[in-house]
Formats: sequence, structure tokens, C-alpha cells
Amino acid sequence: GLGWERYYGGDPDLYQFHKHSSIDLISLPKDFSKFCSVHMYDIVVKNPNVFHKRTSIREDNDGGGPDEPNPTDWEREGTWGIT
Repeated sequence: GLGWERYYGGDPDLYQFHKHSSIDLISLPKDFSKFCSVHMYDIVVKNPNVFHKRTSIREDNDGGGPDEPNPTDWEREGTWGIT
């Protein structure tokens, strides 16, 4: 796990999570159709050891070998991945 625990006592329309080691609180809508980029940004910023920004890769990179997969769109400049 990421170390987040459910926090009760907040807004009834949200699922909220906190870490004992910080004052951060992540709030997510109970109605998933209301989940948006602001919620994802909150998750990414408050978990910097899990998410990382990929740097630009060469367009002609075919993976470099049998053990290296071809780059996918999310690996291109300005996108995020999970460590």
C-alpha cells in the first residue's frame, strides 16, 4: 500500500484518506463520474515516490533490444507513469 488510511468525519460525498506522517488529505468523490484531473493531480503530488515524469524519448527508438519494449504514447514527453 501507499500508507494512506481512510479518514472519517469529513464531507459525506467524499472518500478521504490521510497519512499519519503528514497533514495531507486526499479527497475523492464517492460518485466516480465526478472524478477529474484535479483529483488525479492531488494523488500524484501527494505520492511523489510512486509517480514520475517521463522525459522525452527519441522517435526512432524501437526499444533497443529484445528485453526493451517499444515506447508507448504515455512514455512520451510530458506524460506520467507509475514507478
